Amino acid sequence: TNCAAASTRSWRPRSRALGGPLIFRAVFACRRRRCSTRGRATSSIPIVFAAFSDPVVAGLAESLAKPGGNVTGMTVQPSDLASKRIGLLREIVPNLRRLAALANVAASFSNEVHGIRTTAASLNIEANIIELRTAEDIGRALATLKGNADALYVLSEPLVNANRAQIIAAVTEAKIPAVFG
Repeated sequence: TNCAAASTRSWRPRSRALGGPLIFRAVFACRRRRCSTRGRATSSIPIVFAAFSDPVVAGLAESLAKPGGNVTGMTVQPSDLASKRIGLLREIVPNLRRLAALANVAASFSNEVHGIRTTAASLNIEANIIELRTAEDIGRALATLKGNADALYVLSEPLVNANRAQIIAAVTEAKIPAVFG
């Protein structure tokens, strides 16, 4: 992406024809790998990330309340929201017994998936985590929902976000409520 390219270009100091070495006040990193690499390389330059799934699981922060270190940014998937999202679905579907969840296995959602499983078990709800790797997996997963799930929990990340219209159309047709994280 342009963001990743800009981050890579800006990270490598080189001499400019008229100005000498570049001086960095902060680095913006879009990808977890780049952010982790930058964070380990320096402790004095702030590293800013955008929209990470779980920076604690990724090792970028000690906790959401007190991240520590020089890496900071915004998370869109705090793992403690799983119980609140399932609670919301339970209000919509009081007899919720079977919950399907779409999760991209390439994204770091282990804490949120654990939260889904733990919360579902405590409420006597069967949680079926459907692992996605490609956009084609989404279509196959959605085809199995009707009759097999009372509600759908969608873990938000770029793969499912790019296919959100397809997911919404499928749950609307199947008359299954969904929550998007």
